[in-house]
Amino acid sequence: FKILLQRIWKERINWDLSLSGYLLSEFQMWHEELSILKEYSIQRCLSANAGSVEIHIFADASPLAYGAVAYSRQTTGNGECFTNFICSKNRVRPIDKSTRNDELSLAKLELKAALMAARLKKFLEGILALDRLYHNAELDKW
Repeated sequence: FKILLQRIWKERINWDLSLSGYLLSEFQMWHEELSILKEYSIQRCLSANAGSVEIHIFADASPLAYGAVAYSRQTTGNGECFTNFICSKNRVRPIDKSTRNDELSLAKLELKAALMAARLKKFLEGILALDRLYHNAELDKW
């Protein structure tokens, strides 16, 4: 939705005008997909009964957006592993407000995603009492 709003803004469409063409098609497709969301549920329980709990943080970027996501990996005493989504952060690619042109290269967006992952790790360290937090971003491969 954020990317669609940014595209509408770049086209200089006023708030009181109707959408047309590809923007209308994209909005209608987004609107139809909203109804699917009620079918999903995401378990985010961090079990106190787990033998070990690890937090894994991944970051990535695309030409349109960048973000980071945190998952837990819990291992029970009998060796069973469970993974759960904890939280995520995302941003659309920044653009120059005066010219409405794209501003950042993909490499810079990857760095912004890595920074977002590092900040997410610091936030989770502050609220979760866990021994091990893993941070895996594209930056780690360089």
